[in-house]
Amino acid sequence: MTTILFTAPNMIPLLPRYRTALESLGLELIVPEVHERLSEAEILEYAGQFDGTLCGDDYYTPRALDACAPRLKVISKWGTGIDSIDRQHAESLGIQVRNTPNAFTLPVADSVLGYMLTFARRLPWMDRALKSGHWQKLPGRSSASVPWAWLEWAGSARQSAGVRVPLACRCLATISSPLIRCSFPKTG
Repeated sequence: MTTILFTAPNMIPLLPRYRTALESLGLELIVPEVHERLSEAEILEYAGQFDGTLCGDDYYTPRALDACAPRLKVISKWGTGIDSIDRQHAESLGIQVRNTPNAFTLPVADSVLGYMLTFARRLPWMDRALKSGHWQKLPGRSSASVPWAWLEWAGSARQSAGVRVPLACRCLATISSPLIRCSFPKTG
């Protein structure tokens, strides 16, 4: 039987919907209590007990990976960022590291949009004044009057394009691959 260490905190609440299907495929699940992510020490508690993991931002350090090998074959990250996983060390041990491209593209775009409008309209300051009993009209700016510096990763460009067009934003750069290549369109 294949054993999976299931630690993706956003997926754990959904597990009851899928547990029967996963177990019918011959997967045995280990589901620890997770508060945001597993530390190296917490991973070490399960070392040698699982063949794969579906994780969040767990700390797969060289020490943790060495302890989990050779049984561990794949680390599947629920999300895109794998900076908490020592990918080079994992691959040197024959452990595959995978992620979920664009898993959080829309929620991140929503947050960026929220922050853009929050600061342009000075909402936290107006809220604070109102709650302290003062109606203070603070000068804010409309989204069309702000020279937004919108940088987008190529993978999320399609998602964010629908957000920035109604705000009359211009994309100043598209980054195709982090720190490797940028294209800057001409601005007028």
